[in-house]
Amino acid sequence: MASNGEKIAGLVWVLSFFLAFSGGCLVLAGLASMQNLCHNDGPIVTNSRRMLQLSPETLIVTCSKAYRFQWWGWALQTAFVLLTAIYWAAKSRNAGVLIIGACATVLGMIFCNDQLKAMDDVSGRAFSRATTTFVGWLVACTGNFLLILTAFHLPETASAAAADKKAPASPGAGTTDVSAVATA
Repeated sequence: MASNGEKIAGLVWVLSFFLAFSGGCLVLAGLASMQNLCHNDGPIVTNSRRMLQLSPETLIVTCSKAYRFQWWGWALQTAFVLLTAIYWAAKSRNAGVLIIGACATVLGMIFCNDQLKAMDDVSGRAFSRATTTFVGWLVACTGNFLLILTAFHLPETASAAAADKKAPASPGAGTTDVSAVATA
């Protein structure tokens, strides 16, 4: 029987998963619609590069290159959400999945900041699409952060907990007797 704390953690986890999933959907819609505005592969000016105080030639990139890093961020976000769902269904915790989530959250916050800065230079339809992407990254990162926090409060299955206890690290595991090697 689950305690009240476990029930609350489970509800918060479900809400967090919904936020991470829906944020990823918003990012997909926003990025696809922004890239749809690229009718040709002409040069565009990106606001995030202005902050680096680079020469004017480096401020200009093509439209197809402007969003490619954000697409990788979206792929990492999607992988985190899918892996989280798989491990949750198995009632197992995996630190590697949480590390992927932390990386997706950091990248998402960088992209959220880029979108916020880029919204200063656009108006109309481009502003609406940039806002959709900004809100998507913000919602996804909030969901990711809450997923990472609540992951440690979810109950594990008995078999997963037994597997962790079955193979404890021995005190001498991974060490080499240097004196025996030196005399040989």
